[in-house]
Amino acid sequence: MSLKLLLVFAVTEFLLSLTPGPAVLLVVSQGVESGFRPSLRGAAGILTGNAIYFFLSALGLGTLLLASTTLFQKR
Repeated sequence: MSLKLLLVFAVTEFLLSLTPGPAVLLVVSQGVESGFRPSLRGAAGILTGNAIYFFLSALGLGTLLLASTTLFQKR
């Protein structure tokens, strides 16, 4: 990989990480429109949904690792 390509990738990733996602826009719009409490409830709902999604993802990965023990055994 060339240094120029790596620099373009790093700059692109930096700019994309500064861009707010839909969850941030939802919480900000609720805060502006309805106040602090509704935006806090929205943030709590998003965090709860993320926690459930992360748990299910980890559970699926754990299940995959347990199901494929022959792949990870030393020979």
